[in-house]
Amino acid sequence: MKKYKNKRTGDVVEQDGYNKYLYKHFDFNLSAAMVEDSCDWEEIVDKAPEYEIMKISCKPITSFGKPHIRDFPSGQKWEIFDKHWNIHSIKRNSDGEIFKIHDNVQIQNFGKPATILKFKIDNNVSCGMVVGFEEICAEVPITKIKKFVKVPLFTIEQQQEIIDLIRKYK
Repeated sequence: MKKYKNKRTGDVVEQDGYNKYLYKHFDFNLSAAMVEDSCDWEEIVDKAPEYEIMKISCKPITSFGKPHIRDFPSGQKWEIFDKHWNIHSIKRNSDGEIFKIHDNVQIQNFGKPATILKFKIDNNVSCGMVVGFEEICAEVPITKIKKFVKVPLFTIEQQQEIIDLIRKYK
């Protein structure tokens, strides 16, 4: 079902059949030609969420000091769980990357790695992460973060060369 918004008034009409749009504000129908062919109306396109909640954890930590973690029920809205649960892991839909609490991440255009402290959901479409680095916290969109990859100091070949040199000069 299509939805259109009036650019001037902000009123919304919803498709109510093949050639009709229901104008709920005034409770009458408009023809499709009046809505679709007019420059006064613009189509409302629903955005797909940029994330999928994978696991949630109970807000009060158990007596053993570890949070109770479980899978997030598919098809549910986060608002139902928001009061008693925290988000433990999220999958970014654009590339399938999964982020968890306490993961080290790299923020776009920022050199130092940061740690994910918590997730924040905005209007069921976008997701932000509260990240911490050097006693500073910041909220960063999920689209601006990538996993931090620690580069090893030596490759295996270099390590073998160092071991051979040590043995040679012993």
